[in-house]
Amino acid sequence: MTSVKSLKLRKGMQISSDAVRDLVLSGACDALEELDLTECSDMRDEVCMAVAERCHLLRQFNISWCWDITNAGMQAVVLSSPHLLLVNCTGVKRLTDLPFVDAHILLPHLRVLVAKSANNVSDELLGSLCDAIPELVAINYYGDRIGDDADAAWGSNSTGRIKVQRWTLEY
Repeated sequence: MTSVKSLKLRKGMQISSDAVRDLVLSGACDALEELDLTECSDMRDEVCMAVAERCHLLRQFNISWCWDITNAGMQAVVLSSPHLLLVNCTGVKRLTDLPFVDAHILLPHLRVLVAKSANNVSDELLGSLCDAIPELVAINYYGDRIGDDADAAWGSNSTGRIKVQRWTLEY
C-alpha cells in the first residue's frame, strides 16, 4: 500500500481514530495526496499528528464533521503540509482561527478553505487570507464565498465541486 495517493474513509463511523493513526504511521500512506475523513466521527488529533508526521505530499485534507479534532491537530497538519490545495473543516466546531493565522505563509498553494458550520473560524480571518492569497476561495460558516474566484471555475453548489487548475476538489 505504499503507493496509495487517495484515501477516502467517508462516513466511517465504525473506524477508530487509533486504526487510522496506526495505518498512517505504518508508512502505508507516505505517498498520500488526498485524505477524506468526512463523518468519521471518532477521529481525534492523534490522526492529524500522524498525518503531519508522515504525509508530506498531502494536497487535499477533508475533516468535515470530525468533531473531536482541535486546533492542535489542524495546526500540526498546516505546519507540515506545504502542498495543501484544499482544506475542508466543515462542521468542526472546536477549530478557531489559530491553525490558519499563518496559512498564507505556510500553505502557499492553498486555493480552497471550507469552514462551513465551523462557527469559531471567523470571516475576518478568511478575508485576510484571501487578501494575502489572491487565488484563494474561502467558504465561511454560512456557505458564502469569500475572495476573488476569478481563477477558480465553480461548479454547481449542489455538487460541491471546485476546479482549481488541474485538480477537481470536492467539498
